[in-house]
Amino acid sequence: HKAKPRRERPPNIPHALAVDPSRLVCVVGEANAYPRRGKDLPPDELVQWVARRVGTGETLDIALRPRNPLASWTTTQIGLPEKEILEGKTMDELRAAWRSFSREGDVICAWGHYSPWLFGREGFDLSPDLVDIRDTAKRVSREKVGAIDEFFARLFPTREAPHPIARGRAGRRLTFLSSLAAHFAELGRSTKGRSATAPPGP
Repeated sequence: HKAKPRRERPPNIPHALAVDPSRLVCVVGEANAYPRRGKDLPPDELVQWVARRVGTGETLDIALRPRNPLASWTTTQIGLPEKEILEGKTMDELRAAWRSFSREGDVICAWGHYSPWLFGREGFDLSPDLVDIRDTAKRVSREKVGAIDEFFARLFPTREAPHPIARGRAGRRLTFLSSLAAHFAELGRSTKGRSATAPPGP
């Protein structure tokens, strides 16, 4: 018996990504967060929300005024000056900006669950059109992915890190996220096309 050649499995890309890039919106949220070991401390609250429409380059970058005192390390962690945070927008202003930015039929892309969870705590609902790009990266690479910048460097070892498209750490993460979402979306569309035209197997 001759062993049959093993067929290469197509990349495991969520069907939701195989859409027009103008419908893909990447999001990152940053928090004013206290150490969890402390007692009676305020919960994490959203203090920056950034979004990028992959197909058009439209970008939303909003700093939000915290309702609680800033944790001592918040400005260092998220890379925004204290003044920008304390003089940020209100949650009502974010709601208005998000309504203007988002469109019906958008597919929201995030790295993990934390950013959508932060947004959800403020009364926003990103489901059901939400794709976890970190989970997609795990399924495609079939390995642990680590931080988003580390995974990007492994996936594209010869490519320079892209220039941040928004402020602070969120801006850097949004840049990596947008590139990965575009890459996986292209893989999804090409796989979908091959599956639609490929002849049936023996």
